[in-house]
Amino acid sequence: MLARVIAGVDGSTESLAATEWAAREAERRGRPLRLVYAWTRLPRSGEHESAGAVERYLGRRMLRGAEDRVRTTHPGLPLDDRQIEGPAAPVLTHAAGPADLLVLGSRGHAGRLTGLLLGSVSRGVLGRATRPVVLVRAGHRAGTDGRRDVVVGLDAADISEDVLAFAFEAAHLRQTRLHAVYASPAPGTADDLHRVLSDTLHRWRDKYPDVPVVETVTAGRARTELLRAAADAALLVVGHRRSPHHLRPRTGRVTQAAVVHDPGCPVAIIPHD
Repeated sequence: MLARVIAGVDGSTESLAATEWAAREAERRGRPLRLVYAWTRLPRSGEHESAGAVERYLGRRMLRGAEDRVRTTHPGLPLDDRQIEGPAAPVLTHAAGPADLLVLGSRGHAGRLTGLLLGSVSRGVLGRATRPVVLVRAGHRAGTDGRRDVVVGLDAADISEDVLAFAFEAAHLRQTRLHAVYASPAPGTADDLHRVLSDTLHRWRDKYPDVPVVETVTAGRARTELLRAAADAALLVVGHRRSPHHLRPRTGRVTQAAVVHDPGCPVAIIPHD
């Protein structure tokens, strides 16, 4: 059985944007799409069965609305759905276990340092995720990605092969350029930093000869350079290090720049050891 693309559905405009993005990505990857609605029944004396029935009815309506949009725009895409009782973050994380990736709508308000892209569900999922998670805002561009870049943010202290693999594959699938932004706090000349980045990317260039690569090296200005590069990108790819001891993702400077500020495009967050 093919691995799926999973999209979380909750009826919000953000989740509908995520569903539409997930449908395009599933079609691009040749994968089926599964829509997942998670609900938690609140205990009320004498209302357990009726409350559960109402939740299931609302979930069915939300899923049907999302399915109708997908079937209109992607009529040939294999599609199914699941309603699962339980807290959203663990339900979605479990559903995404065997998947290619999990796509979520992201919410926030401009200027909030608590995390523009990270609502409570997103934070909970990222703290548990073992598969790539893509965060999509309702304001992100709809439709095809065109020839816009895929941007990958790399931290000198935490370069991950998993992050590079996802980024190169994303650029390959979109037939577009990969823009690698490399942030290093270490002292060194620009030539030294470019050499480290080029050496890091060399094997992946050989594996994906059809993907043009442009490199930007910056020391101490990860947020500025990353957000500038991502402002008109198709996708921003960053990583976070898994930790068995914490429910929160351990993020470096590059990932924090992506999730605390709106980069203007969907963000793929890749867990790695």
